Amino acid sequence: VEMLLPMYHLDLAGFEIDIATPSGDPVKLEMWAFPQEDEAVKATYEKYRSQLKQPKKLTEVVKDLDGG
Repeated sequence: VEMLLPMYHLDLAGFEIDIATPSGDPVKLEMWAFPQEDEAVKATYEKYRSQLKQPKKLTEVVKDLDGG
């Protein structure tokens, strides 16, 4: 959950964010720690929810960085 606030600021600054895990399995979040009153964090979670549930494999992101 701690990653959502930096993601919010990067998104706000115009960066494109790709979510990836080594295996492509869903991102594990400690939802008990989710800040229910932080609208920026909640909005960021909703925006990236589908990518968090179905992220890319890390090898896909690395391949894209190499241009091929």
